[in-house]
Amino acid sequence: MQLDLIEGKVWIQHNSTEIVIDRELVGRGIAPQDIVLGFRAPKVRERLAALQKNIGSKP
Repeated sequence: MQLDLIEGKVWIQHNSTEIVIDRELVGRGIAPQDIVLGFRAPKVRERLAALQKNIGSKP
């Protein structure tokens, strides 16, 4: 697993474990918008961020 702190965000660069690290980080208090899936292409990250915003805005 490789995590980097870049400009105040947690970048998940690599994860070869069975842990879903982004869920674990959110569970420990890191805001989802402060987590970047660095191993994904930038276009995919943009789409995932948009989905995340839509999910978070529903009642």
